Amino acid sequence: MLALFIVTHSLQAQKADSLRKPTKRPEDKMTLSLYERVIWDAQGNDRYDENIVSNFKLNPWLRGEGGIRFGHRPQKFDSYYHYKLELQTKSFWQTVRFFIRLSNDINKSTPVYARSYYLAVAELRRPLSKSFSFLAAWGQVLATQRDNSSDAVPSFSGTQTNYMAYKIGLRYLLMEKGFMEAMVGNYDVFNPYMPSNSFLQMHFEYDLSKRVSFTSNLRYQFNASLDKPLSYFIIAGVRIHFTK
Repeated sequence: MLALFIVTHSLQAQKADSLRKPTKRPEDKMTLSLYERVIWDAQGNDRYDENIVSNFKLNPWLRGEGGIRFGHRPQKFDSYYHYKLELQTKSFWQTVRFFIRLSNDINKSTPVYARSYYLAVAELRRPLSKSFSFLAAWGQVLATQRDNSSDAVPSFSGTQTNYMAYKIGLRYLLMEKGFMEAMVGNYDVFNPYMPSNSFLQMHFEYDLSKRVSFTSNLRYQFNASLDKPLSYFIIAGVRIHFTK
C-alpha cells in the first residue's frame, strides 16, 4: 500500500508539473531593491544594515547594477558601509551569463580597515522541468585589504588574497508569482566570502503586485565545516519593477 501511494503521488506530481505553462515576466528596464539584514555571529554579537540596489538595462546585451549598504553595531551606529558597481551580460541561450564586480567595504569600528573586491563569475542556469531549475556558478575573487584605513576609493594596494567564487542551487517556480531557491555558495549581492566561510541559504521571492515583489533570505554561514557555525542571517525587503 505504501509503495502504491508513493507511485500514485509521484505520477500526480509529474502530471501537475506537465500541465504548468511556462510564464515569463516582461523584461525589467530597471529594478530597485530595498532590504534589511540582521546578523548574529556564533559569539552572540549582532549587527544590522540597510541595503539599496538598482539593476538597469544598458543595451540589449548588458545590464548594470549599483548598490550601497549602511551598517550598524551596538557599539557604533555608523560602523561600516559597502558599495558596489557591477556589469552583467544577458543570459546567452537563456542559459549562461557573466558578470564582473568592483566593490569596496569600509569598516569604521575596531579594527578599522578598507577592503576592495574584484569579482568575475560565470553563472549557468538550466531547467530540469517546468517547475525546477539548477544553478551552478564559478569565478575568481581578488580581495585587497588596507588596515587602519577608511579610504572609500578602491585600490590594489595592501594585503592581497585570491580565492574561488561558487554557487550551487535548486530553484522551484511558484507559477507566475515567484520562486523558492535552496543554495550553497560563498558570494551574495555585495560580499564574496572565503570558500571556508561558505553559507547555506533559502531564498524566497513572491510578487505582491505587477510592480512589487517581497524578497527574503534565511542564511547559515559556517566556519570550515558545516557543524561549526559562523553567522546567522535574516534578510527581508522589497523589489520594485519598472518595465517601461
